[in-house]
Amino acid sequence: MPELKSSELQSSSDRRDSTPADVAWRRSQRCGNSGCVEIARIADGIGLRDSAAPDGPVLVVPPDDFRAFVDGVKAGQFDDLCT
Repeated sequence: MPELKSSELQSSSDRRDSTPADVAWRRSQRCGNSGCVEIARIADGIGLRDSAAPDGPVLVVPPDDFRAFVDGVKAGQFDDLCT
């Protein structure tokens, strides 16, 4: 997955028009009460945001890139980041 530059991230005000208020944001059941990453299917792809800042920026990635990331997580490719 290519690295995104901060200039490629869109702020929530930029995303408001294309991210409907009725989008069903989801997070892991293991999340608890701390800030978590939430995901949702939106028109442009898969949106990711910080649950502690729901009005903050939304990172949007193409569905194929998100699938590749999820497959990598399942394969343990990022386990070293959690130690």
